[in-house]
Amino acid sequence: GIWNKWIFLFIPCLMVSHYNNITRILHKDIMYVRKEHRSLRIFTTEQGVVSDSRGIKEVFDLLHNPAFAFIERSCFINLNFARAMEGCWMVMKQGERLPISRPMLPKVKDTIMRLWGG
Repeated sequence: GIWNKWIFLFIPCLMVSHYNNITRILHKDIMYVRKEHRSLRIFTTEQGVVSDSRGIKEVFDLLHNPAFAFIERSCFINLNFARAMEGCWMVMKQGERLPISRPMLPKVKDTIMRLWGG
């Protein structure tokens, strides 16, 4: 009914337009976002990898969601998909290991402790 339409509209999402494509990505489906060469790549659970021409900081600010945290200048993750922090590596639930830059290590650790309840 009409309520399903309203609920659909209020689910937090990111709109990505790339050339002639427009993609709607739910925040909960974004695992991590990485700047690679001149393109931003959004790694998702449902839509694979989606490219975006915007800057990484702009996309991070658009999400405005405390579950997302930078682990280095060119990468931020959705902490809901993080399984563990091992030294300077973030281990994701899918098994990927993403590097954490040394300058960001203390802030990443604090964010994890706050969100995971440690």
